[in-house]
Amino acid sequence: MIGIIGAAIASWLLGVWGWAQIIGSIQNIGERGGLLFTLILWVCIMGGGAYLANSMGYIVPCLIGYAISFFMVKASGRIE
Repeated sequence: MIGIIGAAIASWLLGVWGWAQIIGSIQNIGERGGLLFTLILWVCIMGGGAYLANSMGYIVPCLIGYAISFFMVKASGRIE
């Protein structure tokens, strides 16, 4: 039970930061460069987190944490 909660919290934290970086870089595509690097970096980081969670048997809490963090970042109002 502690592992499930820990995996969900860790993936939520990683997701909040990752989704903000991904969506923010797409949103500001015309203002600054480095979009491709940022996207590849954060997709690899979040994918690595999902791979690690899957290898430990916690893929469902990981995906739930990523989904909750996505909707929280989207609902924050700073991302259009």
